[in-house]
Amino acid sequence: MLSRQEKFSGSIAKSALLKPLMNAHVSGLEDQLHRITIVTQLSSNPNIRKHLASRGANKLLVRSLRDGLLAEPDSDHTSLVKVWESVICKCCSGIAELAMDPHVEVDLISRGAVTPLMNAACLDHEPSVAAATRAIANLCISSDGKAAVLEESGASLLVSLLSCAHPAVVAGAAAAIANLALNPEAEAELLEVGAVEGLARNASSNNPAVQFHTARGFVVLTTKAQNRDLVIDAVGMGPFIALCQTPDLRVKKMGAKALANLGVHVEMQYEDLDQDLSLIHISEPTRLLSISYAVFCLKKKKYITKHHPKAMKTIKINKYNT
Repeated sequence: MLSRQEKFSGSIAKSALLKPLMNAHVSGLEDQLHRITIVTQLSSNPNIRKHLASRGANKLLVRSLRDGLLAEPDSDHTSLVKVWESVICKCCSGIAELAMDPHVEVDLISRGAVTPLMNAACLDHEPSVAAATRAIANLCISSDGKAAVLEESGASLLVSLLSCAHPAVVAGAAAAIANLALNPEAEAELLEVGAVEGLARNASSNNPAVQFHTARGFVVLTTKAQNRDLVIDAVGMGPFIALCQTPDLRVKKMGAKALANLGVHVEMQYEDLDQDLSLIHISEPTRLLSISYAVFCLKKKKYITKHHPKAMKTIKINKYNT
């Protein structure tokens, strides 16, 4: 079922109002910001992204992003600086939404959206950087997007953003690294510029999105056998155990996949995702290494209900399967 907002945005996108909105002459910066805001809000509806692109939304957002990056307003005019920052942020957000459609993503890459997004990710305005990294992550889903980001030396920039204090920036950078690492050439460059160490620093983050995309990055980087010893030598087992101990079950599952890639059997047996997992024992790795280490294994806490023979009450007993 479509929500009322989705139905309304869909009716606007398919009406005769959209084309004039894309092609109208903008008399001032404020008008340009309003027009970009409308397009960005409409692009959040997945059912009309392709229609928006066919009406010129891609062209509008990429061109406006370039204009915003080239503008050099006087720092004394605080209001003007804020408007330009809003333009850049809205353009990056709109591109991030539109890039979630595979067909629109190809068109954005062909229009050269990667270069201005990489430039936006270097700004001092954290909301713009967060929106830019999210857009880069979405564009990195396709092979052409990965190649374009790699050409712009995107690997080193994304790794540097892992040290940012803003959780949204770190989550976007980690997501982009996880997608980019699927390219063999990009994977080698990410390992060289310290992606493993950067991800490890965020394994104990309090932000679930940061932890989830960090775990995704570890899963991709540990898929190849030749990378596993390198990862263990660089950061040890601590980050992986931290990911398995987080309250978020999505992160636990992703951390378990990374440990499985490293050759460690982590048993996570559960029927209901709402139930807790408990640390119950320590097991040794299943592959031979020059170093020895231990890892926690996770299993679901099971309960057995028994009736006491001399009392009219039920006793709940904790039982662990080992």
